Amino acid sequence: MIRCRVNGAISVISAFATGIGSSLAIDLPLYVDADASSKEYMRNSVIGKILESADAEYRTGKKFKISVHSTIPQGKGLKSSSALVIAVLFAVFKISGIRVDNTAFLETCSSVSVDAGISITGALDDLTACYFGGLSLCDNRAGRIISRHDPPEETLAILYPQEERLSSSMGSHDWRSIKDKFGNLLELVLDGNYREAMIRNGELVSSMTGDYPELKKRLKQITGGTAFQSGKGPAIVSFAENPIVLREYPKHAEGFIVTRVSNKGVEVVPV
Repeated sequence: MIRCRVNGAISVISAFATGIGSSLAIDLPLYVDADASSKEYMRNSVIGKILESADAEYRTGKKFKISVHSTIPQGKGLKSSSALVIAVLFAVFKISGIRVDNTAFLETCSSVSVDAGISITGALDDLTACYFGGLSLCDNRAGRIISRHDPPEETLAILYPQEERLSSSMGSHDWRSIKDKFGNLLELVLDGNYREAMIRNGELVSSMTGDYPELKKRLKQITGGTAFQSGKGPAIVSFAENPIVLREYPKHAEGFIVTRVSNKGVEVVPV
């Protein structure tokens, strides 16, 4: 058996409107345990679709037993789907002895994300951040990594409500109506102002998906920093300017996480 560890991430630029996306990895791990199996995998599950795609493209010729242990809340905009795709494929490739370079691996993950119905853009930005760690900037439509680097591993806090938002549902919004407003976010990230890009991106995307002003207000009080939605959300994020002390659980919040930016990429860890 092999165990892979992959971190989640938060959005810096959402790619729904322009195809340009950016994400920042955070210390929020997902683990996949995988082993070759004599039993057929479940073809109706997301994992089954991931395994089917891997077999169709690389002829793994094997069936696999997969189990997932995740600290990433699903449907909150914290990249649980991208982390899952990476961890499953990374483990399957290791077991099958398949060797590809980073570019080919991420291309496969991107196409699998679309085929499995968990992404409408291919999520190359999210996949790149989860795979390498650190900050990614990608042209998702062209399948190209524009840049990536390792920023300071700062502390941040995350509040999220019970609501879930699936990335696959974002195609129902008319992103063309706000496309022009994303224009300067690319320059902000290239200039190193990714925090400002996150704030503006969160405002733009929440104007389409809905907002949680009370959670933002409460998180700002807790951290002393600016609170913003992570991409499609509904998770709200804030970099911590003050020591974080939670005396009362925030109203309307399902979960509260204190974590940090992570520059650690996918890895095989001891079982």
